[in-house]
Amino acid sequence: MRIRALLVAATLLSSLPYAGALAQAAGQARVVRDATAGYHLTTPTDWPATPGRIPELKTVINTPGTTNPGSCTVAVHAAPEFEGLQQDQLDWSINNHPWFAEDWATTLADRFTDITVKDMTKTKMSNRPVHLATIVGTEIGAPNTRTVSMMFYSRAPGRIWHVACGASGPDERAAQAAFNARRIEFLRILSTFAWEQ
Repeated sequence: MRIRALLVAATLLSSLPYAGALAQAAGQARVVRDATAGYHLTTPTDWPATPGRIPELKTVINTPGTTNPGSCTVAVHAAPEFEGLQQDQLDWSINNHPWFAEDWATTLADRFTDITVKDMTKTKMSNRPVHLATIVGTEIGAPNTRTVSMMFYSRAPGRIWHVACGASGPDERAAQAAFNARRIEFLRILSTFAWEQ
C-alpha cells in the first residue's frame, strides 16, 4: 500500500502541467508568487497565503475553515556551503548521493522532534531533482501535537529549500486522518511548484 501511494505521489508530482491545468480548469486556482525568492505555485483561491513569521519561512498557505485543517509552507534557508556552486553541480549531488532518514531528521531538527520518515524517494520538481518524503513528527513548541507532512528538499547556490504540505492532530492517528483528508489537495499544490531562477 505504501509503495502504491508513493508511486501515485511521484507520478502526480512529476506531472506539473497536468496538475496545474486541472486546478486552472476548475476555476478555483490562483498563483502564489515570491519574485524575490524566485518561485511560484498554484493554490485554491480560498486558501489564504501569508508571509511566514521568520525570514526563512517565505510563504504559509492555510486551508480554509476548521474542518481537517492543514497548511503548506515554503522555507528557504541560507546555505553558505553551497555558495559559489552551479545549479547543475547541486542537482548532480542530489541525483548521485543517497538521502537517509537520518538526513531528514538532521535537516528538520530545528522544527521537529521524534521524527519518523516514510516513503523516501527522489523525483523532479520543475525539472530540478528533489528528495521527497512523508514526515511524521512533533513540532517544537507544540509537544501535544503530531504532524504528518509530505515535503521535498532541494538545493540552490547558497540556499536550501523545504516545501511541505501537512496536517496535525493530538496524536499520530488523528494527524494521519487529517492529512489523508487533504492528501490530493496537497499533491496538487506541491505538483505546481516551480522555480523562476
